[in-house]
Amino acid sequence: MEKLGKGLYRLAVSQESLSQELQDILRHSGVASPNHLHEARRRLAEDFLPLIDSLHRLAQALAQQGNGALAEGAGVIAAKGDAYLAALGVEVIPSTGRRFDPRLHQALQVRPAPPEMEGCVVEEIVRGYRMGEKVLRTAQVVVAKGG
Repeated sequence: MEKLGKGLYRLAVSQESLSQELQDILRHSGVASPNHLHEARRRLAEDFLPLIDSLHRLAQALAQQGNGALAEGAGVIAAKGDAYLAALGVEVIPSTGRRFDPRLHQALQVRPAPPEMEGCVVEEIVRGYRMGEKVLRTAQVVVAKGG
């Protein structure tokens, strides 16, 4: 458990270091155009998504195992990562309870449901993200099939 706590701390420090490095690069690079900066932010955000996913899964797994303090710590670090993505202009794509949209969602499974739920997302397996109108990653979801 102590090893896991130290690992979570290192992840938080790494995230803060990445953020500081990006800010330093942007501040000292007078040749970067707004398009270059936007592209750099997008690539950084895309690279950061798997880490955020892992932190959210870790927090959930720890909570299910009854490791409340570690789950809370992982959740806090995941929330900092979410805030970092938001600061880059990244938004979570809403999924559960919404109509399935192939531009935003990737259906991994279909689940039987009442006819009025036909075509609605009933479960989100992996979060989707976008930056403005650009989809960084579609949400992986389970879609209701009526009848």
